[in-house]
Amino acid sequence: MIQSLSIDLNADLGEMPDAVDRDIAILSMVSSANIACGGHAGDESSMRLMIRHAKENGVRIGAHPSYPDRANFGRAPLAIETEELSHCLSNQITTIMRIAEEEEATLSYVKPHGALYNQAMDDEGLSSLLVSVVKNIDPSLAIMGMAQSALEKSAIGSDLNFIAEAFIDRAYTADARLQSRSIEGAVITDYELQSQQALSLASGKAITADGKKLHIKAQSLCIHSDSDGALDNVIKLREMLLQNDIVIAANHA
Repeated sequence: MIQSLSIDLNADLGEMPDAVDRDIAILSMVSSANIACGGHAGDESSMRLMIRHAKENGVRIGAHPSYPDRANFGRAPLAIETEELSHCLSNQITTIMRIAEEEEATLSYVKPHGALYNQAMDDEGLSSLLVSVVKNIDPSLAIMGMAQSALEKSAIGSDLNFIAEAFIDRAYTADARLQSRSIEGAVITDYELQSQQALSLASGKAITADGKKLHIKAQSLCIHSDSDGALDNVIKLREMLLQNDIVIAANHA
């Protein structure tokens, strides 16, 4: 049994108009919400709704910006000029920040989505751009991203708070990166496997897809809301973590 641990539990929300009820239910289970803000999904109405329910549940609110690519749900790399990307990301973040202020809520952090997230793990130029956009908007905002990444290095180097994230429902490679979704088994939908990974990650460890052990620093664990059985799984995962004396809370950076 793991003793005296605290972990943040986050989910990507506001991404699917036909899954509003599911997202609202998930908001009662997690401690942080990454809310889609118009790039790959979401609009002002969905942002406002998610923010209201996050506030009601005492859930930390984060912006979830992406490449402006709804056709591919932000999961494909996009050839885009630096200035245009910077402007697009700034618009996404400032829009959700404005809506949060109108709802008397606080935007606490920014977590990039999809291909933007994956590329920023190792692309120093893209990481620097993301950090610059966030810092220019509000240097009190934290950035959530993969531990041991270029994004973490860039955020810390620019004196921004960084929230190290790990994934309950994704398989890892030997270099502590996420296995491509194109590979079978890269998305973990089985609850038993998710629960094993959650316990391991909460204590700083992970097992790769090929069975190797990794040490991973994680302040926040993500479960994707669009995975099969996501709501049922997150309900059971929350209960399992609590039963193992792991406190679920947004550890403010």
